[in-house]
Amino acid sequence: KAPVCSLKLTKRAGQACICIETKAMEVNVAHDMPVKCMRASEYDYYLAPQMSKQDVQLELPISKTLKHVIERSRTLCKNVIIDGSQVGQMAVRIETDAVHVRSFFTDLRPRMENMTDEDMGNTASVKVDAKKLATVLNCYNVRHESIIMCLVDEENLVICVTLAPRATGVMTFFVPCITMDDADRQRGGGGGGGTGGGGS
Repeated sequence: KAPVCSLKLTKRAGQACICIETKAMEVNVAHDMPVKCMRASEYDYYLAPQMSKQDVQLELPISKTLKHVIERSRTLCKNVIIDGSQVGQMAVRIETDAVHVRSFFTDLRPRMENMTDEDMGNTASVKVDAKKLATVLNCYNVRHESIIMCLVDEENLVICVTLAPRATGVMTFFVPCITMDDADRQRGGGGGGGTGGGGS
């Protein structure tokens, strides 16, 4: 473990780099990571998107069950649909001509930040690219305190990761959503079999 680590923005052969320098066991270590400097005119492209108020906020399970479910799902179908309820329930479903599979997660912890008791009856569904969601859920491999999934019905999916220790910061991922059709909505309202998911 290195006691001190410094970060510097510098240039190497005309290429902008972030230089990480540290010293461990009397050995100086430096690593350059090429970066592209952003123009002031490009700032707007990297701002967080405008969003409606979230309908459902759930703290995801500590275990990697959800990550494994999404990784398996992407081998069967390009897209997955997530149905969430503010009472602490969530389902992940994939639907193709050959197979319908639904995985359930119960006893999740509802997060009430910026919400009221009247929101406890809220439900929301979003359709997303399974590969993109699987990539985002690699955040399970980072040391963290909590992962919160926020759903805006048929509009937005946001995943907020509070790193550990808390003072380290927060990572926020905005996952693009795909327009749902009437069949997606009808199937979401019904019952049906599926695989059982893990609770927190």
